[in-house]
Amino acid sequence: MQGLGDNIFQRPFIKVLSREWDIFLETAWPELYADLPVKFVNPQTRLRTQAKNAARSKIEWASRPVGCKQVRRNSYVNAFRGGRSIIAGMEESFGIKLNAADFDLPPLPPSPIVIGKPIAFVRPVTLRREWHNAARNPEPKYIADIVETLRNSHYIVTVADLEPNAEWLIGPPIRADHAFMCGELNAMDMLALLAASDIVIGGVGWIIPASIALRRHCFVVLGGQGGHNAPDKILDRRLDCSRIGFATPENFCRCISMRHNCNKTISNLPDQWRNYCRRHGLNGMGGSSGTISESAGTQLAPGSSHTTAPISSATSDRQIAI
Repeated sequence: MQGLGDNIFQRPFIKVLSREWDIFLETAWPELYADLPVKFVNPQTRLRTQAKNAARSKIEWASRPVGCKQVRRNSYVNAFRGGRSIIAGMEESFGIKLNAADFDLPPLPPSPIVIGKPIAFVRPVTLRREWHNAARNPEPKYIADIVETLRNSHYIVTVADLEPNAEWLIGPPIRADHAFMCGELNAMDMLALLAASDIVIGGVGWIIPASIALRRHCFVVLGGQGGHNAPDKILDRRLDCSRIGFATPENFCRCISMRHNCNKTISNLPDQWRNYCRRHGLNGMGGSSGTISESAGTQLAPGSSHTTAPISSATSDRQIAI
């Protein structure tokens, strides 16, 4: 799987398998596993953002192994067809159950932005040619409206990877205090910025598993294509998802089509956002001083710390390629 979010979801399974197997992992995001005893195989992908990350990675690539005892291909397509979740599909692919304590990320570098104001990490609504999922996207105005409520209290940072004829913005640009809109940040710097943020705002995507792993508050505005992108498809009750909130259309479409004209109307968006703020003490609500971070700027994840935790160095004569 080549998506950034997919690789974050996949990491706990690789972590478990690496304790017993010699792993050769084909991925465009090797930095996500840099603290694990894993060998990385360059996917030679044509996917734009993935190829860009692989090209600038400083990870040493291994040759594709020959004669592996097992080859496992991760997918949750069949799980979706059966009405199950991403995690359920990965459990089936890997043949092991999720260990919630392993759902984390490696130690991160310092945030590319350090400022004396809480950071709002914003993912604007975009479309890309190679994965033209217009149905999943929320209405851009809803993201912009939420950002406006944070303008006085937060430092607004927008993050995307725009490129002419490859990925483009939907709706007007969001006015930001700092914009990384053309892929300026590599994966680890981008995650470090998210880890230092007080609140994460955007549509369905990699920000959700990243926010869970890094224990950041994240408010997700849903669009459509709920058959693949509803909360029950993305979240898992074994993970601490208490900081994740959703703005849900009143007629949330459960289709599975990327091109369906889903009804994305959320007429009570201010109420849904206000209720989330009150629950988590954001924007001066709920007795807060104005921010919601328990430790904004830290990079802690469940069971992890800034110091690399000891990883089992056990190896065997059984190789596995994923």
